[in-house]
Amino acid sequence: MNGPETIYCTQCGRPGERANAYCTHCGMPRSIERQKRAGHVSFVLNELRQRPMADVLSDTQRNSLNDQYAAQLRELIGPAAMS
Repeated sequence: MNGPETIYCTQCGRPGERANAYCTHCGMPRSIERQKRAGHVSFVLNELRQRPMADVLSDTQRNSLNDQYAAQLRELIGPAAMS
């Protein structure tokens, strides 16, 4: 298995089954292009710095998540764009 059976639509936010190629509520494709994926990863990086995430995660947890998502973002947009 590649992850959880239930995933959330990036368009409407509804939960759905990973096996479906499209959201059964809004029809959005489950796979997203590189640029949109970069936007979603950027959103997560921004959320890590704000409440409530800044309050509920330890510095170690937040730094670990930040490092992982920043590495994903570098892969998506290139290291030069991160400077």
